[in-house]
Amino acid sequence: MKFLSTIVLLNSVAMANAESFYAYTCYGCGCDAYQSFGTNIKNSCTNVGSGAAAWGISTGKDSKTYCTLFSEENCGGKSQNVGHKTGQTWGCTNSQIGWVKSVICFD
Repeated sequence: MKFLSTIVLLNSVAMANAESFYAYTCYGCGCDAYQSFGTNIKNSCTNVGSGAAAWGISTGKDSKTYCTLFSEENCGGKSQNVGHKTGQTWGCTNSQIGWVKSVICFD
């Protein structure tokens, strides 16, 4: 059992260092993520299932990655740019455009 716990812990550390994006149905990213994405949403418009109220970005602390959120599918409607502060590895931003229906991320 101790061996299994070690594997899970190491796997969690590896995931924390990977670039990831999260859609939340609650404000402030205080609930479980509704949907998660990897680097496959970079430079490509991606629809966000049933939508999101907040968006989380997990990257390296020197990353300049940001995302543009859209109020309609296929990157249409109102838009909002989100990211994280320089030197931090996590950022959570509440939507200011209503329910987020699609997203595209960039370096």
